Amino acid sequence: MLVNILDVVRIFLTTVDGLMNTRLSGDRIIYVETKDGRHINFRPNSFKKKLQDVVGEKADIKELMRYFRSLRWIVTNTEGKFSNIQRIQSRVMRVITVDGEVLEVLRELYDKKRNVS
Repeated sequence: MLVNILDVVRIFLTTVDGLMNTRLSGDRIIYVETKDGRHINFRPNSFKKKLQDVVGEKADIKELMRYFRSLRWIVTNTEGKFSNIQRIQSRVMRVITVDGEVLEVLRELYDKKRNVS
């Protein structure tokens, strides 16, 4: 399905940045930062829907999610799962958690690669 690591990085960044730039009614954001911005939390359905929009209907979302988890771009506490449980604003929620530090490094590296090409 995927040709190389740059495809995986592009898909991940497009998905996360797309979600982070999405606004709900009342100009509310679709994600919540925890651990002083080190974790960026998304609802699993929102993340998977955006990922499907980025790669198209025929793509294997589970394969991509396995890559993200294996590379530690998403944070999980349970082996074999893509989401975890977080307490956010006094509520316990199941979320997909993106490592904010990894996200910044990926953005920086991807921007450098695009500028070199």
